[in-house]
Amino acid sequence: MSISDRIRPWILLTETAARGSLASAAQSLGLTLPSASKQIRTLEKETGSVLLDRTKKPAVLTHAALRLLPAAQQAAHAWRTLQTCVSELGTEIPARERILRISIPANSAHGPLLSLVELFEASHPGIKIDVVCDCGVAGLLNGTADIA
Repeated sequence: MSISDRIRPWILLTETAARGSLASAAQSLGLTLPSASKQIRTLEKETGSVLLDRTKKPAVLTHAALRLLPAAQQAAHAWRTLQTCVSELGTEIPARERILRISIPANSAHGPLLSLVELFEASHPGIKIDVVCDCGVAGLLNGTADIA
């Protein structure tokens, strides 16, 4: 399973929260409702939690989903940022320069983000990601980090 396949259900979960329904989230991501529902069920199996209360119309996120939502939003944002940076790197850059330096807050939930970084590196062999803590805007300005 590719990293895109692993992150897609988390992005769907964040879209569902933002749009208020799975149907609306599916439409915004170009998915059919059955496909979106299948992705959420797969995520429910992986997490061992019910994430959508399907007894309500439209289905609503459960307490378990709301607890996972901040980490899912962080992971989805990180994925989109990584994809943008990779597309901007281009193929003309020598391999030794294909390093993305990401600054993350020291008090953030590192587990999901670091797992994404590992998966991303595994699926993009020419790119290395260095993680630095808490360099923020100053780090972007002085070149310590590419993403903060």
